[in-house]
Amino acid sequence: MSSDEAQRNGLEKSLEVHFGAFKEYVDKRLVEFGVQFEKRFVEMDAKFEKRFVEMDAKFEKRFAEADVKMSQMQATLIRWMFTFFIGTVVTLATLFFSYIQVLIK
Repeated sequence: MSSDEAQRNGLEKSLEVHFGAFKEYVDKRLVEFGVQFEKRFVEMDAKFEKRFVEMDAKFEKRFAEADVKMSQMQATLIRWMFTFFIGTVVTLATLFFSYIQVLIK
């Protein structure tokens, strides 16, 4: 039995050495993966930040254009409202004076 135990102890030590080496290899690869992942994450973050800034600039430009168009439409609408207001006042004044002249006769 002692040769079996010695052989088993030798296998266990061999397995411990191999598993230790494998563990070191896996730990090293995980660290490398973590570094690569962090690098890619930072690159993607920079790309997204750049795209968000570009998109924000486009939206600001389009909102400014829309604001100008809305201001122009508002000015046009106010002019038309004033024109119809004056037309209504003139019409009512004419009707009022015509009614007064009919009453006086």
